[in-house]
Amino acid sequence: MRIGFDTSTYSLTKGGTTVYLKNLIKNIHKISPSEEIFEYQLSTNKYSGYTISKKLETIYRELIWQQKSLPKMALKDKVNLIHYPNHYCTLNSKLPTIVTFHDIYILRNPQAFTKWHSKFANFLFPKVVKRANHIIAISEFTKNELVQYLDVPEEKITVIYNGVDYKFKTIHDEDLLNQIKNKYKIKNPFLLYVGAIEPRKNINLMINSFCQIRSKMNIDLVVVSFGGWNNKELLNMINESPGKDYIRLLGYLPEEELPVIYNLALGLIYLSSYEGFGLPMVEAMASGCPVIASSNTVAEEIVGKAGALINPNNEEEIVESVTRLLNESYRHEIIEQGLNRAKNFSWEKCAKETLTIYQKFS
Repeated sequence: MRIGFDTSTYSLTKGGTTVYLKNLIKNIHKISPSEEIFEYQLSTNKYSGYTISKKLETIYRELIWQQKSLPKMALKDKVNLIHYPNHYCTLNSKLPTIVTFHDIYILRNPQAFTKWHSKFANFLFPKVVKRANHIIAISEFTKNELVQYLDVPEEKITVIYNGVDYKFKTIHDEDLLNQIKNKYKIKNPFLLYVGAIEPRKNINLMINSFCQIRSKMNIDLVVVSFGGWNNKELLNMINESPGKDYIRLLGYLPEEELPVIYNLALGLIYLSSYEGFGLPMVEAMASGCPVIASSNTVAEEIVGKAGALINPNNEEEIVESVTRLLNESYRHEIIEQGLNRAKNFSWEKCAKETLTIYQKFS
């Protein structure tokens, strides 16, 4: 089978969509090496020498390159189908089309986006779900959102969970743990946040809660982030917070260091108001890092009883959950539950189930 992939997400984010696509392709190669993979990515070299606005770049990528250039390349390569991993797809191609939806947050909460981006999604999403031969949702939560808000027939959607890389595991190498501690000057026990800094992540609640926690116990907050959008006020809040001296913004970490940070953390704090999956929660569980997450998101589906699911608007509940992590008996119990829960998520399994979809439509 000759499989085409729209890999333009590689140049857009280091977050969930790119992690998903890279691991999917890698594991398809692993379990079915006879498959021929064709990756199509818009070259950014054409912008060298002058500045182009994000709006124009998006219009060019989604309405010109994806609609005209990509299908021509795919036809030339005689692919059997094209998989689009990030909500959008070519609308007029005759090739079988698979689209992965991670969430529809932009439709559910348009006020969190610019009017232009919101209108763009409202224009294209209904056309995409109609054109796609089949849709992959990364959780039951996302599937239900597609059915409810875009009227997608349930039989047109298959839920295929994200996986977790084998590098996320418990680490007992004290030299390695100390090496990362020293590199990032980590001295105190710390809560960890991994993900984008943007409105839906409830960063403001996390910071306020951390300040309450810090007033009662000697705990720091480490933030590992690849960036985000609409976050100027959030970054200012962090820098002006009463607990700013105990908040470490590490930025984006090398892949080999992130599992170590999870192992060193007292717990992952993940208070998002909306998630399609929440990959850091699974990475944390696989690494033996307890998870404190919002009970009103997909965490109930992904984490279940293997973490502390709380009301993110209740600071007292957050403080109480962190305090419980200091109890060794409880900590050991929740770590074991998390390790067992993480075994349900595998990129190899994701690839196998995705290949089954391809075979139906190629």
